This record gives sequence, structure tokens and C-alpha cells, in this order.
Amino acid sequence: MRLMCLPLGVALITAAACGGAPTRPASPSAVPPAALLEPAASPSPCVIGFDELRVHGAAFATLTSCKVEVTVTAASWVASTTYGNPAPFVQFFSPAGTTTTGEITVSGVSTAFSFTSVDIYSSTTKIPYEISGFSGGALVFAFEAVQPNTFGGFATVGGPGPRGPLDKLRIRLTNPAFPCCTNPVGLDNIRVVR
Repeated sequence: MRLMCLPLGVALITAAACGGAPTRPASPSAVPPAALLEPAASPSPCVIGFDELRVHGAAFATLTSCKVEVTVTAASWVASTTYGNPAPFVQFFSPAGTTTTGEITVSGVSTAFSFTSVDIYSSTTKIPYEISGFSGGALVFAFEAVQPNTFGGFATVGGPGPRGPLDKLRIRLTNPAFPCCTNPVGLDNIRVVR
């Protein structure tokens, strides 16, 4: 007959059979409460690409994606399902010879998040932009710059890495239309980590 050593819980019964003398622990040790909790989820990158938008030219006001809520807070934004990085994306227009500022706010729905980057677009002009992050009403970061003309393409701004944790992010784009023409400015692919 072959004998096997068993876990410590039955050590008193089997200790002699496994070649050792029976012993008793001096006192039971408590399991730390943290050891009973499930491990924390690692941060997860997520891209808000406006894929839920299906009607070209429809007014855009709000959507929930990546456990955050995206809301228009300045200008009249519309969905474009025929263009994007990739399509669809959201944009607003400035009439010829005028300057319009559009703003989108991203708010945490059930958890804090960090901001990584966003793709911005203009048909014919440079893009002055401001991006600010907040937590509990306090400013966490703010930066502003002017993206040179993208010639109808998209430029990724933000980086170099996640900034947060945040409960609110504000992205403000300025659309300085030339005197000749109405100009669209917009954004796509808001990248967050939550």
C-alpha cells in the first residue's frame, strides 16, 4: 500500500504516516481581506468611432459607447456616414467667412477613464483645438494647439499616452471658414482607456 501526504488541513491525521510527527499550528492565521477579492481588471483601451450612426446628415447630440457618454455642448453637429477615419464620423459647419466653435464633452458613465487621442478633420482650413480633462470638477490637464491644414484628411492629436483618471473630457474645435466657402470640421476615433 502506498501512502500520500495530504494538505495541511489533514496533517494531524496523516503526519505520522508521511514520516513526520503530528503537530498542531500555534494559532490559525487570518486570510487578508484583499486576498478574497477578485483581481482588479486591467485597463482596457476603447475607441469611440461613432459606428452607431447610420443616417447621413442626421443631427448628432449624444451617444454612449466605451462606458462613456459623448454629448454635443457647442455648435450643431451632424453625422457623416460617407466619410470618416473610417466612416462614420461627426462634423459641424461654418458658413463662408465666419468662425464657429464646436465642442464635444465625454463623461464617465460608471467609471473613470483616461484620454489617449482623437482624430480631427477639416476640409480646407487649419484646426485650432483645445482638449481639457477634469476629475471631480478639478482640471487634470489642458492643452491647445493649431493643427495645420489636413487637406481633407484626419490628424491624430492628444498623446503621447493616457491622461487621467478623468470623469469628464472636453474637446473644442474651431472652424475658421474662408470667405469663399462653407467648411466642415469634425472628429472621429476618441480613444480612451477605462
